[in-house]
Amino acid sequence: MESRAATLLLVIGIVTAAHGFKVKKLFSGKKGSLGIYDGSSTTIQKHPYVAVLYINGSPYCTATIISDSWVITVAYCAAYADTTSTILTGSSDGNTGKSYNVKTVVYHPKYDP
Repeated sequence: MESRAATLLLVIGIVTAAHGFKVKKLFSGKKGSLGIYDGSSTTIQKHPYVAVLYINGSPYCTATIISDSWVITVAYCAAYADTTSTILTGSSDGNTGKSYNVKTVVYHPKYDP
């Protein structure tokens, strides 16, 4: 078992070293900037269904608008959301758009954190 763990750590180290430029790129942007890792710039006009889930006042995850009163995001993001969280819509820069308070968080019945 220790041999497997050592091998796994070695592989992770090699992959990280080989792709170090991408790791550097991830942290080279502005702190708290909105975006997709290794993605390209776009505007909210091209993707009006995109929203941002803010937790404790910071952008946490992307959400998708699915109706006038619902957004959907991945379960591990929703696990940290509560009624103090907000959803920002209509913004390409995180400074404009409209903010909504989260009223409820609903999990998939088979979600098991």
